Amino acid sequence: MIQATDSSRCENPAGQVPYRVSDLGQLLIPRPPSLRTYPVLEYALFMIMSPLAPGISFVGISRDQAKIRGLIAVICLLPLLALLIVSIALWDLLWVTIAVAVALVIGLFIMFVQVRAVFYTGYHETDEELLVCRGILFRKLDVVPYGRMQEVTVEDGPLMRHYGLAKITMETASSTTDTSIPGVRRDEADRLRRRLTELGSTKMEGL
Repeated sequence: MIQATDSSRCENPAGQVPYRVSDLGQLLIPRPPSLRTYPVLEYALFMIMSPLAPGISFVGISRDQAKIRGLIAVICLLPLLALLIVSIALWDLLWVTIAVAVALVIGLFIMFVQVRAVFYTGYHETDEELLVCRGILFRKLDVVPYGRMQEVTVEDGPLMRHYGLAKITMETASSTTDTSIPGVRRDEADRLRRRLTELGSTKMEGL
């Protein structure tokens, strides 16, 4: 029997307003031309397309997930920036300065890719399976049959809870087909959990 667990007791706040991208976010992460706004429930979702699944429109995850990844990256990169400033101001070791600068540039590139990847992550529900697309440089399409789902977990952390988001993890009979969807609005995550649990139980009983 399929099980559904919820690791957070935080409820989604009422009266949630549609998401608005900040001016800084628009400058750092311009909106890809392939995205279009699609109003659902109390907030704005957007649809994305994946070349790995032509003709299928995927529901994009919340763009607040880009903020979360950006904040985490900035926190991780601040020590490198401080070390770079100290190496320039106090140390007379050119190779140390160059090494720290290179590490900082690589970190900024990784941050940009991780934040940008939010706009290319989405999911699509069919009658038999759940499709999850992700990736920019290396694209990936996960296909999870409902009948193979054994557990659906909804979890969050302090930053995700602040933005009203959650992460859904689907565990199957094979660990190689496990997948997750980060940055899903809390009410949408609860709906997905209930639906996937119901479909999983139904499909398993029919096997």
